[in-house]
Amino acid sequence: MNPSPAQAQRAPAGQTRRIGEGLAVQGEGVQDAGPDIKSWLQRTGLLKS
Repeated sequence: MNPSPAQAQRAPAGQTRRIGEGLAVQGEGVQDAGPDIKSWLQRTGLLKS
């Protein structure tokens, strides 16, 4: 999980300060979110195709 913007600003010098793309999934949409989650994981580099 990426840090919040405030945490990123307080990060020690030389430490990576990248805040990545988030993904919001609403409770009622969780059952159908599989394709969106897979796509997000691939776009962020957390899942290789």
